[in-house]
Amino acid sequence: MSALRSVPREYIPKANQYVMEKCIKSKRLTEKSVHNMAFYLYAESENEPALISYLEGEEAKKENNQPIFFEVDYALNLCKQKEDRLSKELETASVANKKSITAKLNYMKQAQIILYGILSLYNKAVKLALSCKKNFELAYRYANKPEDAKTKKKLWLRIAKVLFDNCITSTRQHAKEIINHGRL
Repeated sequence: MSALRSVPREYIPKANQYVMEKCIKSKRLTEKSVHNMAFYLYAESENEPALISYLEGEEAKKENNQPIFFEVDYALNLCKQKEDRLSKELETASVANKKSITAKLNYMKQAQIILYGILSLYNKAVKLALSCKKNFELAYRYANKPEDAKTKKKLWLRIAKVLFDNCITSTRQHAKEIINHGRL
């Protein structure tokens, strides 16, 4: 993938479109290298919602016992690397650019959460969701995924603790509702 790092940013969306349409969809290629390249192009594009949509589709495939052709560990490392780069950019960014970089950081964290879910690492998914602007929606989703009731309970207790620690009346009420509705 190091050769791809020299591709000008404006060509990445077209390259990704080509890989997805010609190689993956039309020719139905299943080689990991092609799918890894497609993931790389998604991660490096400026269209983070497309990356999230792609990952959600791949997660649905896994849940339906269909194969995923990219290497999930590789994808996770790419997202972490991009998150590190964005964090460094954020430190030196102008006030005008901080909002945009922060949004990109949140997308990279969301991508990691989904990838942890694909790997069935629900504890890591919930922990990251809670640390990422307290993304309770994602935390709830991954707290419900484990089949083991003990693990599920542990994840829901972690969420409830964060809710109570926030000391917001409406949040406390929400946490009580979770407990009362038998999710624990």
